[in-house]
Amino acid sequence: MGTSLPTWLSHPGPALLKKHVRSSKMDPLVEEVELLEANPQYAYVRLPDGRESTVSLRHLAAAGSPRVEVDLDCNDLTDQESPSDVTTEGDAQSPGPSTAEDRIPSQSEPALEQQPVTLRRSTRMRRPPDRLDL
Repeated sequence: MGTSLPTWLSHPGPALLKKHVRSSKMDPLVEEVELLEANPQYAYVRLPDGRESTVSLRHLAAAGSPRVEVDLDCNDLTDQESPSDVTTEGDAQSPGPSTAEDRIPSQSEPALEQQPVTLRRSTRMRRPPDRLDL
């Protein structure tokens, strides 16, 4: 029965190696290494400090594409419309801003009756436990 290697293992290049010993939890879980050669069980890699070592393929992963840093502080909206500038069809049909006349209750409208407000309790109501009477 034959075995096959992933394409990223067949060519030398960058790879990620899992670190088993870290001095603190803030240290990264993986480090980038240079893959030199690989067989179905092991790979020969060059570590960042220049040493070369044989590691298990279980501890290697493809490096993937380089990271793209996104500048989150950029608030430049010159090319984009701001959300407040965009109007939808529902907004176009809504009435204009209310005026002072709209806010004054008219004499013909019945006044809303005030319902009694229940007070909030500062603690929960305590009851005896509900038991199953089987």
